[in-house]
Amino acid sequence: MKKFVITLILIVAWSSLAWAGTVETFQFFSTSLDENRMVQAYLPDGYDPADPMDYPVIYFLHGANGNHLSYPEIITALNIEIAAERIEPVIVIKPDGSGCNWGFFNGCNWTNSELQGDQEDYVVFDLVAEAESRYNIISAPGKRAIMGHSMGGFGAMQAALDHPEVFGAVASHSTYLYFDDLLVHHLPVVLNEQSGPAPWQWVPNAGVFTSGWFMFAGGYSPNLDNPPYYVDFPLDENGDLVDETWLRWKEHDPAVLVEALNPGNVPAIYFDCGNNDGFVLHPLNVSFDAHLTMLEIDHQWESYYGDHGSFLSQRFPISLNFLDDAMNDVSGVNDPVPGHRGILKISPNPFNPRTTISFDIDHPQMVELCIFDMTGRRIAVLARRTFESGQHTMDWSGRDLQGRAVASGTYLLRMVSDEGVVDEKMMLIR
Repeated sequence: MKKFVITLILIVAWSSLAWAGTVETFQFFSTSLDENRMVQAYLPDGYDPADPMDYPVIYFLHGANGNHLSYPEIITALNIEIAAERIEPVIVIKPDGSGCNWGFFNGCNWTNSELQGDQEDYVVFDLVAEAESRYNIISAPGKRAIMGHSMGGFGAMQAALDHPEVFGAVASHSTYLYFDDLLVHHLPVVLNEQSGPAPWQWVPNAGVFTSGWFMFAGGYSPNLDNPPYYVDFPLDENGDLVDETWLRWKEHDPAVLVEALNPGNVPAIYFDCGNNDGFVLHPLNVSFDAHLTMLEIDHQWESYYGDHGSFLSQRFPISLNFLDDAMNDVSGVNDPVPGHRGILKISPNPFNPRTTISFDIDHPQMVELCIFDMTGRRIAVLARRTFESGQHTMDWSGRDLQGRAVASGTYLLRMVSDEGVVDEKMMLIR
């Protein structure tokens, strides 16, 4: 039995390596930060810059004390999930967000700040533009997602709620999503970290939670006229809340940001948190779940047994599958859909072993051609790129995403373009 288990582990490990993507780094100049930044990019197995195939993209934001090379778990999860055909091949972009030191924490909270720079704009505008000019990426919010852990989880949620026109989906792991609960669960700890009785002089190295609040203040309440830390701390010398400063913090509260959105313009939302999170973040996530439920906003929230950083190798596959579903919605693959019939043709049909697919478009546009089996599982992507106007043809030889021959049967060809969605059935006879 032991020999069988070891063999199985080796087979799984070999399989993930056999279909491993390529990881590379690059540097680019961010106009929002007025400096160069490093970025790590994951390119799925089979990616070819000369191939016209375009891919969906996920932007991954790291937590405090990390950088663009952190979180190797996400790379492993991508290799395994893509190889197992649980998610579509996807490009992942991991920017560096380090450079702001607040005692225990090194990070700029991915927030626009006159003190720390426009970190959010660096991601939303500079990085997205750079990545999509550098790689074969679909330039559409429905094919663009953002995710992160801890500080990066907050940055991802803030960017998605601030810019639903850019990101169609978000996944947030182990972060602070409901600011009012900071006063309930974090404030007592912050006060306890101060030495001696009030009045207090607030300093970042008083303790871990105080350091975290200084990191928040660097993003939410900077004050360049208030040395030596150039922030307005939300507590006065007696530990009482400074209402004016707290209102500045609340402008960044995900619970407030989501309320400002049109109900039809909310990105797909996933978030999770361990119930033993050492930074006491679990109750903030519970409250955010309740808040979204009250607002009748669809979302997926998961609580699990674990601490702040444990089980990421198990959590990332779950969020990747959520984002994949959001970017490649096949829930209605067998339902009638509106579209311009007659612009998509398959000949011959039935066919063996190859058929030719042709379509016409009247202006340059993004076109996606995918083949599904009748259960709604995507088995092949024939095209996902911008085509010029006119007629276009391509062949399909009855092979799946991994190049394997599929069985005889009925399949569905779906074309998504500016002109609508068109479905045509096709029959393969071996």
